[in-house]
Amino acid sequence: MARSRNIKPGFFVNDLLAEIEPIGRLLFIGLWTIADKDGRLLDRPRRIHAACLPYEQANVDLCLDQLQSKGFILRYSIDGESYIQIINWLKHQRPHHKEKRGEIPEPTENCYKNQEDIHACAKHDPSMTHLAQPCPDMTRLIPDTGYLIPDTGLLIPDTGLLIPDTGLPIPDTTEKILSSKLNDCAKNVLLHLNKKTGKNFKPVESNLKFIRARLRETGQSVLTLTAVVDLKTAEWINDPTFSKYLRPSTLFNAEKYSQYYGEIGVETPQQRNDRELNEWAGDNQ
Repeated sequence: MARSRNIKPGFFVNDLLAEIEPIGRLLFIGLWTIADKDGRLLDRPRRIHAACLPYEQANVDLCLDQLQSKGFILRYSIDGESYIQIINWLKHQRPHHKEKRGEIPEPTENCYKNQEDIHACAKHDPSMTHLAQPCPDMTRLIPDTGYLIPDTGLLIPDTGLLIPDTGLPIPDTTEKILSSKLNDCAKNVLLHLNKKTGKNFKPVESNLKFIRARLRETGQSVLTLTAVVDLKTAEWINDPTFSKYLRPSTLFNAEKYSQYYGEIGVETPQQRNDRELNEWAGDNQ
């Protein structure tokens, strides 16, 4: 059952959230409305898609991975069932006192897949910092600074701004920030490729350079690249001859990618409606 939740001004100026695709940010808001009183919900991407983004074409599973990589949610499993915990839930939400508590079990330390998950979540939820070890890449970040909005005396929660009260980037870092964001997007595409194919391509330069090059092209994004991955995986995964070509150097080769991208079909409204009805029917069987 969907519920009314709060949204704060800090949501729109959160620089970590800005690194996620716009559809992923919209999905994040949607998760709040279907989470229980403790900020937990079942990790079922198809059902989440139908509940939060019924009129959008989106790769919800990938969006959830992006939200987890930035520390906004935790995807975890207990006794074979998959769940989602929204990080720092009670800091930003005030559920109605009559709302019943959910039955979803809370995550334990064993639910964190690796140290990166712990660090990402600890950035947003101080109660998790005891789980994290020092991470050199994060020593320059100042999450939850609460710097003042210039000339107003109002707080900007969760901005992580490094220069207070200026709104200006640190000199000579703009290009580095853009490069870092592009690299993060490329890693998300590679993660999706690994999940779809069952392979284990490493986030090394020899793989990422092909993905970054396509992301720089006009009209391309994480969502278009993952759509190509989905298309070619469906065609090749069970073909011994072609399955070996499910790799970054082939899928995101400049010449070949243009061809693959042109093969992506666009759903009509009726096709999308039929698909969503079928997904709901499958989830409720």
